[in-house]
Amino acid sequence: MEYTKKLKKRLYVAIAFIIIGALTAGYAIMAQVENEFFTSYGIALIVCGIIRIRRHVRMTKNEDAVKMQEIAEKDERNLAIAEKAKSWAFGSYIIIVGVAVILLEIMGCEDIAIAAAMSVCGLMVLYWLCHMAVSRKM
Repeated sequence: MEYTKKLKKRLYVAIAFIIIGALTAGYAIMAQVENEFFTSYGIALIVCGIIRIRRHVRMTKNEDAVKMQEIAEKDERNLAIAEKAKSWAFGSYIIIVGVAVILLEIMGCEDIAIAAAMSVCGLMVLYWLCHMAVSRKM
């Protein structure tokens, strides 16, 4: 029962992807934004939302598939692997962007270096806040 609620929330997220994508692409087209980023980003969100909805519909038609997916998501080994992968990704990002900031400063791209450094700082603050929230729950 709890897992079906989780699946329903995922469906709502997919619908939100489509709505946000449509609004983003629609704004870019209506405002005739010269930068194609917003149009592409909006279309990408729409496509991701559609794919997620298709996967949801296909999986919920088969109860065995739902049970197998629930077991896979709750499996301790899979959870440990996911946690380790997130940890490696976080650490790698900090190191790679830290080196990139130094190289960008040397190359004279100060604005980009500042933006990259701020993303690292923002990620560290987010980590700290999440760490506090999780430690209070446990």
